[in-house]
Amino acid sequence: MIEFLSSSGRPWLIETSDEVNGLQFDFKGQVALITGGSRGIGRGIAIELARNGADIVVNYVRNRRAAEETAELVRQFGVRCWTMKCNVAEPEKLDEL
Repeated sequence: MIEFLSSSGRPWLIETSDEVNGLQFDFKGQVALITGGSRGIGRGIAIELARNGADIVVNYVRNRRAAEETAELVRQFGVRCWTMKCNVAEPEKLDEL
């Protein structure tokens, strides 16, 4: 178990296992775009993919601070992480990504 502190001082406990239900994943060299990656399930997905070697793009609409907190957690796994503001519900905005 690894404990991280977010920039707001909130602790995040992350279990350190290379296996999920007996399966191993290796995403080294891959980039994952996580829509809604700043909080909740999206944050959890970003962390899991980073733990397994993926570089991460955290997409957010409103909460830049939460997106940056997720990026901070993700980078602690030694991968690259970017944050990008874009509302993917508006098709004309998708080119921004």
